[in-house]
Amino acid sequence: MSFASTPSIYVIGGSDSSGHVMGTVEKYDTSTNTWETVAPMPTARHYLAAVGFHGSIYAIGGITTGCPPISPSPVEKYDPSTNTWGTGASMPTARYAFGAVASHGFIYAIGGGNCSVSFSTVEKYNPSADKWTTVAPMPTARVGLAAATDSHGSIYAIGGNNGVSLNTVEKYGPSNSWTTVAPMPTARWGLAAATGADGSIYAMGGRDIDGNSLNIVEKYNPSTNTWTTVVPLPTARINLAATVPDAVTSNFASDASENDGATTDSATASSSTSSPSNPTPGSFGDFTITQPKMVSYDGQELNKIQVGQQVGVSSVLTNHNFNEKKFTYIVQVLNNKGQTEYLEGLSASMVSGQSFTAVQAWAPQEPGKYTIQIFVWSSLASPIPITNPIDSTITVV
Repeated sequence: MSFASTPSIYVIGGSDSSGHVMGTVEKYDTSTNTWETVAPMPTARHYLAAVGFHGSIYAIGGITTGCPPISPSPVEKYDPSTNTWGTGASMPTARYAFGAVASHGFIYAIGGGNCSVSFSTVEKYNPSADKWTTVAPMPTARVGLAAATDSHGSIYAIGGNNGVSLNTVEKYGPSNSWTTVAPMPTARWGLAAATGADGSIYAMGGRDIDGNSLNIVEKYNPSTNTWTTVVPLPTARINLAATVPDAVTSNFASDASENDGATTDSATASSSTSSPSNPTPGSFGDFTITQPKMVSYDGQELNKIQVGQQVGVSSVLTNHNFNEKKFTYIVQVLNNKGQTEYLEGLSASMVSGQSFTAVQAWAPQEPGKYTIQIFVWSSLASPIPITNPIDSTITVV
């Protein structure tokens, strides 16, 4: 994928005013203010979830012409660089109207239902292994909820319906456990949620128990566990989606759509074009890594971090080849015993002379000193190094 300074936004599936269920996928280019139709999703559906992750888009679950939800529950992966779809391992629990987010290198499917029962089920998908596992269930079963992550990668399940409209908010953390936090002021379902640049989670729109569409927007501050009401949406609506197109990284507390399929390219990057220059120590001459550092969710450089804090491992990559270059940016974290604590890769491509800032997320679980290794391979399938590794150390307190 060639990166631009602003990502594209993809709208996936859904149904039209006559109830026709679609596999249509449309792409919005934020730089040119234009739409185009791209390859359709293989399985037409609505009430699905879509999550952007490591440069690909995952369309998960949903229903077709009616209940029950599709079974086996489809997972289809779209590659924007080739405009093609592939198939992943089916989600174990067939469902619709669930929340989905990416956090700590996994995709989480949360709640939802099968048209007669609301679920508390939470399942975690590992895209690298193409494998699902079941994790701790939500305390409150529900459909039509929204899900979002905070700057540390904790997951919030917000609102929903289990026979009544809910204002319940529950938080899932790295210890595989849920806690109840401050309730949302307005009970509702069919809402959307997204995390803003200020680190707050915004809950938008939805439907009340009487079926009325809402334009309410309420903001949750994870640091203070408090809600405030902000300026409402201009248009009241239900079953909407929301995301932030300039998220800091590909898997760094990223937002995803709920209940319909709208998402952004997940490998967000700042890019520029430059002339080939002299190689650096992190290079084989035609591809370089420079400016390695640890950053917070808002891009501030960090020299010391806390246990459980979500941070980004950031580097500037430059393609000095005369042709487009495909690559995989890899971050490996070693503990003080030399054991691997974290290993993740981001695959993409750059045109000749292009540079961009790549960021991978990591959240340490234990205090101590860690070695951060950054390197670039030709691909995960063909692990041929195209840069020398760069090592740095970080203290976790």
